[in-house]
Amino acid sequence: RVATGLLQALADWHTADHVVRVSEKRMTLMERFVRLAERRRKAGDLNQVELDLAYLAAAEAAFDQANAREGLIGAQQAISVLAGADAPDWPPFTGNLPAFDPGRLDVDHQLNELPAMRLALTRVAVMRATVEVRVRDKRPDPTIGFRVGKEDSDTLAGVTLSVPLFVRNTFSAEVDAANAELIQVEREAANRRRQMRAELIAAAQAYHNARRAWETWSASGAPRLSTRTKMLDRLWQAGELDTTDYLVQLKQTLDTEISAIEQRGRMWRAWAIWLAASGRADQWLNLTGEKR
Repeated sequence: RVATGLLQALADWHTADHVVRVSEKRMTLMERFVRLAERRRKAGDLNQVELDLAYLAAAEAAFDQANAREGLIGAQQAISVLAGADAPDWPPFTGNLPAFDPGRLDVDHQLNELPAMRLALTRVAVMRATVEVRVRDKRPDPTIGFRVGKEDSDTLAGVTLSVPLFVRNTFSAEVDAANAELIQVEREAANRRRQMRAELIAAAQAYHNARRAWETWSASGAPRLSTRTKMLDRLWQAGELDTTDYLVQLKQTLDTEISAIEQRGRMWRAWAIWLAASGRADQWLNLTGEKR
């Protein structure tokens, strides 16, 4: 739980850090845009309404930057609480996460490997053994004795047989209590299994969907986004795009970039939740020494 919680906090921190970078880029673009708008206004190529719109867009960019930095501060605080200390360089999330089909998962095998499920099954086994002990306590346990001695010159030998008669206590109450506790433990184990099964399936599906969305973006949207900002700037300076359209499309472009960053963060969070649900966090983080 600690490991997966830290992974989710790191995903949030990386997301907030990249959002801050985009907001800073937007602020830089808006400051440059205002300077160019002022020059074009002096040259008569831009009216006052469009210049005012540039000022408003720059103010909005400043507000977004402040909100992004506030989000980053909150993400840093969350990591510090979990890690117990501040760290200047958190590990980056690089590489591709593995893919799997949720429909092909061996859910029962996965559940049987979970420590929580093993613990629940162990409790059931313990209570079954307790019931067996209580049942045996109800059965008469005869005691056989043998003694040898002398009386005058004679050697005497004797055998005794003692059979307890449960009159005051038949131990029925103890058996009934053990059976009742066994039924309760079995129900708790069954409920726990249903809960973990639902969590496992939901975590697998959520991760699969998040990863598929990120892959789609990486293959189609990301390459187009990298050149769109420069293209919009050239069109506006050439007069082929008015100020309003330029600001609307630029904002849409940067908002899309932020959405992509947030989607990547959701993918990593979903992966952390899947690790927790499947009990594979230690292995994936190589905390057990096993090859991940």
